[in-house]
This record gives sequence, structure tokens and C-alpha cells, in this order.
Amino acid sequence: MISTNKRSHLIILYIIAVFFYWASLYLYVPTLPVYVESKTGVLSMVGLVLSMYGLWQAILRLPLGIASDWLGKRKLFILLGFGLAALGAWVMGTADGVNGLLIGRSITGLAAATWVPLIVAFNSLFPPQEAVRATSILTLVNSLGRMLATSVTGSLNEHGGYSLAFFLAAGVALLAVLAVLPVREMKWTPKKPTFNSLSRLVTRKDVLVPSLLDLVAMYCAWAGTFSFLPILAQRLGASDVVLSILLSTNIAIVALGNLADPVVLETLMDTLFHDPDPLIRKHAVWALGQFNHPAARQGLQNALQNEIISEVRIEINRALGD
Repeated sequence: MISTNKRSHLIILYIIAVFFYWASLYLYVPTLPVYVESKTGVLSMVGLVLSMYGLWQAILRLPLGIASDWLGKRKLFILLGFGLAALGAWVMGTADGVNGLLIGRSITGLAAATWVPLIVAFNSLFPPQEAVRATSILTLVNSLGRMLATSVTGSLNEHGGYSLAFFLAAGVALLAVLAVLPVREMKWTPKKPTFNSLSRLVTRKDVLVPSLLDLVAMYCAWAGTFSFLPILAQRLGASDVVLSILLSTNIAIVALGNLADPVVLETLMDTLFHDPDPLIRKHAVWALGQFNHPAARQGLQNALQNEIISEVRIEINRALGD
């Protein structure tokens, strides 16, 4: 059990690292489509390069989570992700052609996949009933890092060309590495995966349906807002500074919308853990089961370990799909 002062210190280090991590991944994003188009002139190739970011995240995130649990390691994967963020940005900044941009964008996709162990490591610093608060903090820091990074891209381009944002992103990613290096990793019990547990997870309706819906939503966001909208805006006369404003504004609006869920979740979690009436706790369980939010599921799992009333336990298992 870590002391309160040490816990606060670790939380601050992780917050700093998360801010730098997401800033490094987004410093060049507002004008990246325009830059790729300048290297190829073919929109289909632009789409291919930009798609590497999402593709490698989709391929790696589940295996990475499994490997992290299996080895009982988090910090190793986090540092690897920060290093890849720096490497990918540097490769794109030094690329002479579209092939270099393709490789660099693929590397940053691998880097973004390490968001999973970073979330787990940060949430472990909070008691189970504060899982929503922990996730809310990460969401806010994530959004602030992306907003600040995207808001300055245009100005960086005007002062140092497109390559400046890439090189600065590489430096910021290394700052994230420095923030996490002093962190002494907590001991984790290795969890060996089984085929049955994995198959049950990926075939559960409450996991599969939200995942597919999120897949569609992310495709729309990245295919439009983050990819071809900047190209269209530039053809309509927008400068790099305007492209930065467009994207940072979009991130800000989405962040404001995301802040509503944690408030409701925290109220429900407080009810689940502290209300003396089992019937009220059952209603809280049902409501939490309707959220497509990792903190809601984590809260239900934690509550199941402490709940002694059988009716409430049955409702929790039903909400978890077990």
C-alpha cells in the first residue's frame, strides 16, 4: 500500500506524461493531410497513409492488453509507446516521400495503442469507487493536450515549415518518457489469458455492439474531420492557422460533451457503494449497465467483490453479462 504523498506524486507524474503523450501525437495532425497530399497528389494515397494510425491501433490494442496482463507489466509498454511516438514523428519529419510518411504514421499508430496500459496504470492509483474520477481526469488531460497541440500547428508551420511540428512532437514525446521514468511500478499479478475467456469477451453483445458503434463513429471522425476536411478547407482558401483552429475547436466541443457522462457515472457509483438500501443499489447497477464506459464496468466488477446481498450480486452479474 503506497502512502498518500507518494500516490499524489505518482498521479501528478502520470498527468504530466499523459498531457505530453497526446500533445506529441497531435501537434502535426491539423495539417498532416495537406502535407501528405503535397508529397503524393493522390487522394487515395493520402487516405492510405492516414489510415495507418487507426489500423495499427486496432491490430495492437487487444494483444497489447493481453500481453500486459500476462507479464504483469505496465511501465515497459508505456515507455515503449512514448518512444514510438517520438520515433514516428521524427520519421515523418525527415521523410522525403510518401513512403516515409506511411512508415512514420504506422509507428504513431503503434504508439497510440499503448493508451490501454497507461489507463490501467493510472486508474490503479485510485480506490475502486473513484474509478470514474480517475477516468475523468485522464479524459480532461487528454483533451487539453490535444487542444493545445492542434491550436499551435499552423503557427509552427508558418515559422518553421511543416517539419517543425514533427520535430517538436518528437521532443514532447521524450518529455513524456522523462515524466514516467521516475515512476516505480506497482507489483501486478500476472494473468495468463485463456482462449475461452477471450472468446467470451469478444462475443458478448454488451462488448461487441458498443465496439462496432464506436468503430463507425471513429471512422466518420477520422475519415472526415481529421483527414479530408483539412484538404477541402485548404482548397477553399483556409490557411494552416485556420486549419488548426478548426480542429482544436472540434476537439474542444467533443471534450465538453464527454464531461457530462463522468458526472452521472460518479453519482451512480457513489450510490452503488454507499447507499444502505439494496433496492436502490440494484437500480444503480442497472443504470451503470447501460453505459458504454470502461469505468462503469470496472465499478461493477469492484462492487461485486464487496456486495453481500444476493439480489444485488445477481443484478451486477446480469449487468456484466456473466
